Amino acid sequence: MDILNQVVDLMNKEEVRHFKLYTSRTQVTSDRKDLLLFDYIRKIGDSYEEDRIFEKLYGEGTKNPFYRLKNRLLSDLNKSLILQHVDDDDNIYMFHLLSLARYYRTKNSYPVAFHYIKKAEKKAIQLENYELLDFIYTELIRLSHEIVSINPEEYIQRRKDNREKLKIHREIDDILAAVIYRLNTSLSLNSFDNPVFDVLQKSIDDYSENETIKQNPKLRFTIYRAVTQIFLSRHDYSNLRDYLLKTYQEFTQEGLFSKSNHDSKLQMLTYIVNTSFHCKNLDESLDFCEKLKTAMDEYNGLLYQKYLPFYYNGLIINYGQKDLSKQIEVLELVLREGTFSHLPFYEAVFYTNLSAAYFLSEEYKKALRTLVKVYIHDGYGTAGESLKLQIGVYELMLRLKINEFETIQKSIEKVRKDFALLLEEEGNAKEKALIDLIDSMNKSVDYHQDKEVIKAGKVFLNFNKGTPGSDDAFIDYFNWVRKELRLS
Repeated sequence: MDILNQVVDLMNKEEVRHFKLYTSRTQVTSDRKDLLLFDYIRKIGDSYEEDRIFEKLYGEGTKNPFYRLKNRLLSDLNKSLILQHVDDDDNIYMFHLLSLARYYRTKNSYPVAFHYIKKAEKKAIQLENYELLDFIYTELIRLSHEIVSINPEEYIQRRKDNREKLKIHREIDDILAAVIYRLNTSLSLNSFDNPVFDVLQKSIDDYSENETIKQNPKLRFTIYRAVTQIFLSRHDYSNLRDYLLKTYQEFTQEGLFSKSNHDSKLQMLTYIVNTSFHCKNLDESLDFCEKLKTAMDEYNGLLYQKYLPFYYNGLIINYGQKDLSKQIEVLELVLREGTFSHLPFYEAVFYTNLSAAYFLSEEYKKALRTLVKVYIHDGYGTAGESLKLQIGVYELMLRLKINEFETIQKSIEKVRKDFALLLEEEGNAKEKALIDLIDSMNKSVDYHQDKEVIKAGKVFLNFNKGTPGSDDAFIDYFNWVRKELRLS
């Protein structure tokens, strides 16, 4: 899929409507090739065939006119999107001001250029965008060559002061970027043995002693993100929770949260919901779920849709431990109303959670019917292999419980075949052992009394619970084995 298809695919209904109005300003005909191509891309999606639409638009011959059409369409789309959203985002608006300044400078209209670049400076200071401020001060110094009333020494000093802030900001950003990259590219990364984390921790400690840095909101948010990455990489949820609670309280009291960093605020609240849950503080986690929901409504619901899955996930995981009937009620409501029909992956996961909730409520037939919906759901195809493996293991547990002995044997063979490579990985050792145990239970005449099966169950329960793998499984493996084999 090339860039044109991707841009079209990302457009919402309002953006499509605006583009149609934008293009109709110069020409209104029913057979415009650019709009025919646009509508075809929107309708076909991933099934896009370039040769097919080329033949429809041009018949035969060279494709050069078609390529020019695509380039023109992409250009018009970009202009329409910028025009529509120029006031939606402060950073986009700032670039708009700079573009105007540069335009009027090329026309030798220096006072007008000065007007717009000063507006850009004011906005950049407000947003603490040090990178852009460096560029703005450079432009102002150059503009002083043309406007005698501009004192370049004032802006030279501002640029020097700004570069000191930029130097510190970039140093933390560079370290953070290196850490995130190594986390994303190394599945076996051990943070305790990696010197990058020590460098990051020392840098944060050093800068935290600097009162100027402490009082700078943007740098404090950068430090927050860095510290969060350290705790997350070490699975240190207890210390992360304490740090997040303290940081959220400080940022709130000092009025540091704003529209420009609203995403960070919602992310912080989401982290608190999840870490409180991990630390078994369910009431606290649910309380912050509601704080997250309230914050999602701020700025006219700017990021409401982005964080809606995290809000419901917080409710679901907590009610799963606290009130199973309430968890089922929330899941049934979300799925009945199609809250995430536009996000197939999340909907498939919520169907799996609902099936597991029915399972724990001993409504096994309901659980199985709901699980079948997962496999035929569009979202299942987009799930990662590890998640599919967990769903497969859960299915084995369910079918064993309803005594589908023949079906389960075929399912065991299928799971082993489909996830053969994954099951050899250390991180899935618990899943592999549980599949073997379920296989033995299924083949036993009465696994509740079978000494060999019970022995194997005890071995499974001795798994180090710190082993990576099934911590987020839909059904707690250890509790299920303990209950099913009647082990203490």
